[in-house]
Amino acid sequence: MMLNLFGKNSSEPEQLNWQETPDGILFSALSENLFLTEYAANLPADAHQAQAQWMLLKELLDNGQAESSDSGVHIPNEEICQLKSVEQGLLGLPEPYPFDIEIRSHGTFNQTEFRYNYQFLQPDRKPLHPKRIGCILRLTKNWIYLLTSEQFGLLEALDAFNAREDSEKDFQNNLLEFAKIKGLAKGTGAALELYLNQNEVVAPETVRLRLRESGDDIEIIPDVAGVDNEKFEELFDKFPNPEATYNLPHPDGGRTRVLFQEKQREALESIKENRRVSREQLAEMAKHPQAYFDPEIVELDPTDESLSFSERVREIGIYQPKVYPFISPYKSQWIPGILVDDDESGTRTKILIKTEEELAELKEAIREAKRTGQSHVTRNGEQIPISDLEELLPFIEDQLIDRKKPKRKPEMTVLIIDENIEERGFIGKTKGEEPIQHHLEPTPNLKHEVKLLPHQEEGLAWAQQLWKKTYPGGLLADDMGLGKTLQVLCFLEWHHSKFRQQESHRQPYLIVAPIALLENWAAEYPKFFDNGALDFVTLYGKELQNYKIDSSEASKIQIPEIDGVERLVELRKRRGALDVKRLRNADVVLTTYETVRDFQLDLGSIPWGAVVIDEAQRIKTPGTLVTNALKALNTDFRIAMTGTPVENSLMDLWCITDFVAPGYLDSAKSFNTEFCRPLEKPETDIRALGEQIRKRIGVHLKRRLKTEILDDLPEKHIHVENCQHEMPPTQVERYQAALQSTKDSGATGPQQRNRILQVLHQLRDISDHPLLSDSKGEESPISELIEQSAKLIVTVKLLEDIQVTGEKVILFADRRKTQHLLARVIKEQFELGDISIVNGDTPGSKQREGSMKISRQQAVDSFQDTPGFNAIIMSPLSAGVGLNITEANHVIHYSRWWNPAKEDQASDRVYRIGQKRPVHIYLPMATHSEFKTFDVILHELLERKRQLSQDTLFPTERAEVKPAEFLSELQKTPPEPKIGSPLTIEDVDELDPRFFEVFIATLFQRQGYHVELTPTSGDKGADVIVHGARGENSGFLIQVKQRRVGGKPKNEAVNEIIAAKPFYEEKYGTTFKPVVITNRTFTKEARRLSRTNEVQMYEREWIIENLKQYPVTWIDVNRCQFQTV
Repeated sequence: MMLNLFGKNSSEPEQLNWQETPDGILFSALSENLFLTEYAANLPADAHQAQAQWMLLKELLDNGQAESSDSGVHIPNEEICQLKSVEQGLLGLPEPYPFDIEIRSHGTFNQTEFRYNYQFLQPDRKPLHPKRIGCILRLTKNWIYLLTSEQFGLLEALDAFNAREDSEKDFQNNLLEFAKIKGLAKGTGAALELYLNQNEVVAPETVRLRLRESGDDIEIIPDVAGVDNEKFEELFDKFPNPEATYNLPHPDGGRTRVLFQEKQREALESIKENRRVSREQLAEMAKHPQAYFDPEIVELDPTDESLSFSERVREIGIYQPKVYPFISPYKSQWIPGILVDDDESGTRTKILIKTEEELAELKEAIREAKRTGQSHVTRNGEQIPISDLEELLPFIEDQLIDRKKPKRKPEMTVLIIDENIEERGFIGKTKGEEPIQHHLEPTPNLKHEVKLLPHQEEGLAWAQQLWKKTYPGGLLADDMGLGKTLQVLCFLEWHHSKFRQQESHRQPYLIVAPIALLENWAAEYPKFFDNGALDFVTLYGKELQNYKIDSSEASKIQIPEIDGVERLVELRKRRGALDVKRLRNADVVLTTYETVRDFQLDLGSIPWGAVVIDEAQRIKTPGTLVTNALKALNTDFRIAMTGTPVENSLMDLWCITDFVAPGYLDSAKSFNTEFCRPLEKPETDIRALGEQIRKRIGVHLKRRLKTEILDDLPEKHIHVENCQHEMPPTQVERYQAALQSTKDSGATGPQQRNRILQVLHQLRDISDHPLLSDSKGEESPISELIEQSAKLIVTVKLLEDIQVTGEKVILFADRRKTQHLLARVIKEQFELGDISIVNGDTPGSKQREGSMKISRQQAVDSFQDTPGFNAIIMSPLSAGVGLNITEANHVIHYSRWWNPAKEDQASDRVYRIGQKRPVHIYLPMATHSEFKTFDVILHELLERKRQLSQDTLFPTERAEVKPAEFLSELQKTPPEPKIGSPLTIEDVDELDPRFFEVFIATLFQRQGYHVELTPTSGDKGADVIVHGARGENSGFLIQVKQRRVGGKPKNEAVNEIIAAKPFYEEKYGTTFKPVVITNRTFTKEARRLSRTNEVQMYEREWIIENLKQYPVTWIDVNRCQFQTV
């Protein structure tokens, strides 16, 4: 009998308590006598809400985003504000504060009693009077809002200033703090009064000298970054002595205040004394400038001859992307609809803006997101960073004006290089066809127990001899799992000991890799070396801030002579620079491709001892920003590492080789003619062509495959037949409904294609589990979850068999919702501890020493160190590279990717050096006796493509299964269309919030109305628009609120729809009746408010009655999801 720890009616949902604190939010057990961990361990099986909450809290603990104590789990304010809205809702937190913050001044900056007054305003400008504790605004016991991250930062800064003593509020301090606060206010869209809005503050730490001829004399003029220097010069000359503050007027009546401290004013005094000098005096001053000006304040144009750009760099200019007919990277056709890449996480989002109305809608969504403090806009279910969209807006606007003329993105200052694309303009040092002897030299400091395998010794000897014979570099393209990192670390240790250590000016090494791999580089080094000679510094993430200097410091950095230098000067005025002097004194600098791209003008001026790039396929496309930035780096030796040197096309190999040995393969154009075009011809011998390319690259390429050199790898077994299971009835019904929704939709062209793609993704989700595409599922018992999914039934059986062996297993799934479902099932079904999930949401780096954060490798280490049976869940894309997991010898591909090469890459996490046990790969599939299912079709297509992708130099991306191929197979054996059973109120309760909105729209659609769903972001408080019959100038405007058992929507539903009504009436020229709908019941206060404001209110009983009168099936819901505004 289970001990009753909860002391309440079991019919009520179990969930954790939360309480705001000044530092964050504390989550605790319902019983004050229990630790939260004890409470979670003893939760009853049907306490689904609390179980889901605890899983999320545990994930946050693992990520270092929360801390555990005797009182419970405490999440800091900053972390709470950054949680996704779904996660905030799961934890029972209030909705984000949706209204305005207005900031006014009390007094003026020159008064010690100066302070800021701020208030919270509703849409009608009526003030609210909440009490703020941390990130929570509490108006009443039940009327609560959660601050966004930007709102919280702003209010913290305002309160901190107001709490200062009057003695700390002198004129200059007030101005300095105002500069920070104004920046935060802009980020939240807060409203500033006129006095605050018209003031700007600049506080330069240094002053640059500018020379100007004036007759026979020379004028020495002070320049300040970030201001109108003509106006500043005029004011500087107006006063006999330097002023503490200079007020530069704006045309609109505002002003910029330029502040100088006492020491800076002393330096300005020396400039005044030497404001005009003769040419002879200037020459004398140039010999001993420190005798005239303070070098800490006045920039004396210092020189550092050791800074220079690569010979390949021609000038500093504006990046201008070009389109070449012979460079056509393969784009995955599974990404529907502008592509926006998140380079850190590896995700990619595509949006379509085809009309002025869609553009206006996007702009409004951006404005609304900024006003509410969001960093992303949600469009078509995808979150897109506002920064990316704002960069693209001018491009989109121009393209809509003139659709025939291609437009380019906004200008970006870069290092312009000889790209070698149309013609070979730059050739690095090379030895032609001279062979090299693989003479191995010993690596110092290598641990005695670390023994290089023969192929690793060969790879190290290859790199050593390339360097000694002054080759420009090499491409180490060994197969996955052959220890490329160890080979390169040995090379760096050898090079440092034998050559770099003897240099008077030691040049640092640069390692560039995706963020997920960088920590692995630093972690592997002490594993292999005793008292290694190299120290690693990180130049990415939060650590990047440690190496940034402001514009005043940046202006002191010497700039090598080069055309376009004025662009670099202007760029450093705007954003500062990296501290190149500190970086030059490092041993090894670890950074990302994006950091090199964004700071190429700083990193490109540093002479590097060697540059190593990991996952070198990141520079596979000629002429891109990242590719050119890497090729512009100044070094005499480069190593590129990748297990897949050819992904999109053979042009990938040309581009990477042009990095390690510039010009060696001639121009891209000639390479295309000789090698790429023949690949398109069916009669071409692909293997012979690959060997011809390998011969051409010669000593610059080192590639070995596991099958060729590792005789001692254990057997690998692929399990297919015993991993198939018939779909249960619920899964079949949902599958057929989704498939049927694409028919008779009336959509054509790109719209129809995007719908088909969306449905194919939906079929994939349903094949994993029928609740994944549109329902929550966390409240369903484990037994029900398992019996609803054929793949889950198979997977549980496989796990039971693996558990008997006491071995470890990796489960690959790409969707976060799928990962959480698997984690819950495995934890409860097999009574394991909390299951680690390694994906894009798990940080790729350790942010601070001593934190509890589990990075990718730390999560893997914890999994591997646990004795006996254990499971870990990974994304095949974000976790499929750079991690060694040889303690596991079982792999379950629960969700399969469209590309067999990516799938094999993920499997190679276990099938690699160090694996001692036979490896088992399982491919669970949901099947049906009457038709070919999604899983079966995908498996057959993947197997066909796998035969191509396994060729040594065949482009792996071209082995991807294409949507047209899939759709063709899907239509060969279509299931018989069935209407399906109507949804019940229990089904409605399980819908996720977005599909609950779709369901309400469907319910009105079934009654003959025309419906539209508002965007998921920037909806102004309305979710569904219901239009009356044609000719009627009326309709319904609906706000829906879905709640779990026991939850009741409060006044916010009514307030939001009231605020939305005038906006949509003006937009459509229609009179709308405001409506609020919930699957539960509203509070009494909400009911009173609705009556007062003539808002119609529909609750659970209304939904039940309408479902009886107008039955809704899954086919109806799936079709209605496309009715978006």
